[in-house]
Amino acid sequence: NESLQKQYFQMKQEYTTLLEVNKRITLERDKLSAELEVFKTKMAGGLSSSQMDNFPIEADEDYFEGLGTGEDVFAYLRHDGLIKNVNLAKKSISKVLKEIWSEKMAADLQSGTKSSLPEFFYNFLQKKYGDSALLWAYNIYYGCRNHQKDEFISLFFSILNGIVDESVYHGQIQHISHVLKELRSHDITKKEMYSKQEFSQVLKTVLPNKSPNHIQELIAAATSQLGDDKKIKYNVLFQESTEDTAGAFVALLQSQYAAEKVTYLSELRNTLEDKEELTVVDLKRAFQKIDPSMDAQILASYLTQGFQTTKEQLDQVLFVDTDTVLDRLQASDIKRIGPKK
Repeated sequence: NESLQKQYFQMKQEYTTLLEVNKRITLERDKLSAELEVFKTKMAGGLSSSQMDNFPIEADEDYFEGLGTGEDVFAYLRHDGLIKNVNLAKKSISKVLKEIWSEKMAADLQSGTKSSLPEFFYNFLQKKYGDSALLWAYNIYYGCRNHQKDEFISLFFSILNGIVDESVYHGQIQHISHVLKELRSHDITKKEMYSKQEFSQVLKTVLPNKSPNHIQELIAAATSQLGDDKKIKYNVLFQESTEDTAGAFVALLQSQYAAEKVTYLSELRNTLEDKEELTVVDLKRAFQKIDPSMDAQILASYLTQGFQTTKEQLDQVLFVDTDTVLDRLQASDIKRIGPKK
């Protein structure tokens, strides 16, 4: 028995040693595989020389650990090994995200249906990067996570993770386009320029629901971005920086858009008082109380988003948890329609 016990412990020790060796070999294999993907991307011309400047490889070899291959992991991130962290620059991330949005909108328009962003992201990476898709998926994903202070990148990341509906992105784009269009429309001289006072007045006309503080913040952002306290060349405010990111004025328009929704939904919650559950009638009355100018079509749209149903089936909805309804509205493109009472 003693002899068998010694053999058992010896075999156990050898097995443990083999596991450790196998683990080291697997680690080295994954590192080499990740390095190969970077090399293949370079050789295939996947990156231009200018892009390579924004795609540096760290000498200390930093890697992402795969999140696994389970169903709970997004398809584009399913991997058990290591992925090289190539430290994508913010400019490179913004450029890829713009390309994704552009292609997605074109594809959705052509098909007549809206694809989910995670699904489109996966297909985009496979089509554009082929064997290097996994490398780009991890680097874009974690790059986005590391740049949450950027409104554009942060919103993409939230939509990609299913936290926010894609309608929020389109709502912001439409809002920014509307402001630029109206600034041009009110420019009688066609000199693409306003005095500071004129700019203030036009903003108040174009954005009637803005608080005086928000208007002042926008003026301050504009003068700071332009470096001119007297003349506002408004077209320049909508141009991107050298980093391919929005300037201070547009970035503030985006952050105010998000903050105003939070305020609006806070008013809605207060109007609902302490109701733990809501009916369609409860929510309808609350919206009509805080935003009486809202037309029937928009109201119906907000109700369907809050109760996750169709307009035709609203009458069949019974009680739904208040927090659930408000969370759904928070994730959607919700905004005040008329002037605040």
